Amino acid sequence: MKTIMLAALAAVLTSAAAQADTPKLDNRQDRQVNRIFNGVDSGQLSSREAAKLLKGQLQVRKLEDQFKSNGNLSNFERGVLRDSLDRQSNRIFNKKHN
Repeated sequence: MKTIMLAALAAVLTSAAAQADTPKLDNRQDRQVNRIFNGVDSGQLSSREAAKLLKGQLQVRKLEDQFKSNGNLSNFERGVLRDSLDRQSNRIFNKKHN
């Protein structure tokens, strides 16, 4: 059951944000999702921890979609997304190394 939930959430995350030209942000989000799944595979993350981290990734993805709703991202919005991804990256690291 947990595996199905994680897989469904991953599908949403990987398909959600291909609208505007943000390949660096999109690649970073994909790498972070892969880090989460690698943590589950290696036993560093429980499925519960992974679900929380994926939920955080989904929130960043939703924020990106909200910013892209007008067709482009301003420098300020890119900065907000980078900061959000930095926080998520730190959370992933901390959960994998606790």
